[in-house]
Amino acid sequence: MPRMNILHTVEREAFESAPMFTSVQRKHYFDFPHTIQKAAASLRTPANQLCFLLSCGYFKASTRFFPSRTFHRRDVDYVVSRIGLRLDGVHLVRYPKETSSRHRTCLLGVYGFKPFHPHGGPVLAEEIARLVRSQITSMGIFWRCIEVLIREKIEVPGYVPLAAHILRAIKTQNHTLAGTIKRTLDPAMRSILDDLLTQEPRAGETVPGKTSAYKPP
Repeated sequence: MPRMNILHTVEREAFESAPMFTSVQRKHYFDFPHTIQKAAASLRTPANQLCFLLSCGYFKASTRFFPSRTFHRRDVDYVVSRIGLRLDGVHLVRYPKETSSRHRTCLLGVYGFKPFHPHGGPVLAEEIARLVRSQITSMGIFWRCIEVLIREKIEVPGYVPLAAHILRAIKTQNHTLAGTIKRTLDPAMRSILDDLLTQEPRAGETVPGKTSAYKPP
């Protein structure tokens, strides 16, 4: 059975990329408080300073962190002009994972947020289970999870961790429903239900295929 995708490819790419700002938004989100400016100035290289400040602006806008390859050129130029950096020899794609992790920890502390691991899963588990039982669409659950995380001041993770929590809950609920049906549906009731349904034969075969409709009265 193919794996369910909550977001389509284009939607997922947009979710995993840094937000696009208007000029007004850019001025707002890249207006750094003294605490952030001081932290950036203490970093060893211009590349680290730039990535730290860009990550800060994007986090303020979305409570998320993004790969440096998705940082936008206009944002880079704006931040460089704000803090007087030189771009010579600066390669944003060379943003080591360990350095990025330290920067994220710092920014989470500054803005009073908790990391998704280990705090997000327990917060989302009950909410996701409730929404699955209510038959909310997987996409609806996905966006609701983001609302809950922001409300609880927990970092919003990437697509994969969120989707994993949701799909696991859907699978659990499907197993629960299947078990309930198996326990409560006796052979007589199964026979009655079978008689109500029409099945299409597979091409070139006489055996029944997929169920397509209720039999007409």
